Amino acid sequence: MDKTYISWDDLHKDCDITASQIISNNFKPDYMICLSRGGVVPGRIIAEHVEPKTFLTLGLKLYNNQTAGSNVEVTQELGSVSA
Repeated sequence: MDKTYISWDDLHKDCDITASQIISNNFKPDYMICLSRGGVVPGRIIAEHVEPKTFLTLGLKLYNNQTAGSNVEVTQELGSVSA
């Protein structure tokens, strides 16, 4: 598996750009669901701007070290969400 390394500044800039695009499209989400193991930090940065009513995480596992598995394992459930 090839890896690409990016700087913290580039990550933050890309999150800010994504948030700006969401806002410019007048999209106001009620929920934001981020995947653990890589998606929570960018999701949290975007959520600072987008301000969803509810921020949730979902834990999934597909890889074992560097090898992709054949089944997705749920490691953290969303739980119940009241409307």
